[in-house]
Amino acid sequence: MSEIEKALGGVLGGQSGGLGGVLGGLAGGGGGGMIGMLMPMVGGLLAGGGLQKIMSGLESHGAGAQASSWVAKGENQPVSGQQMKEAVGADQVAQIAEKLGVSHDQAAEVLAKVIPHVVDQASPDGAMPSQEAVDSTVNSLAQSGTGPSA
Repeated sequence: MSEIEKALGGVLGGQSGGLGGVLGGLAGGGGGGMIGMLMPMVGGLLAGGGLQKIMSGLESHGAGAQASSWVAKGENQPVSGQQMKEAVGADQVAQIAEKLGVSHDQAAEVLAKVIPHVVDQASPDGAMPSQEAVDSTVNSLAQSGTGPSA
């Protein structure tokens, strides 16, 4: 299992109380199904160079230091939902919001919590994972049938 796959599984599988609480709050306490729906969406954002695009987008919108902290060893610096929306793109956030049944701002806030944790977990040695590793993980998640639950 790759580092990214472990990170996605841990974060989105509810093993991180913080994210489970965020998703549970957005879903009125029913975050389990939302977590299942979010996993393939996050995988899609990271595929095909998406992780690097997000990191570059954050840098170009003034959040480069925060994004770099996720890769580096040490404490992760947070980003706002607005910063994540600018980096990911309003269209992507809108698609995720629609699929999750939440507002655009809520979807951006969830991404602002999930993506830093995934990047942090996928880079334990302080270096960005290769795109091949990212793509392999995304393909593995897609083939494992990790879709909506409930």
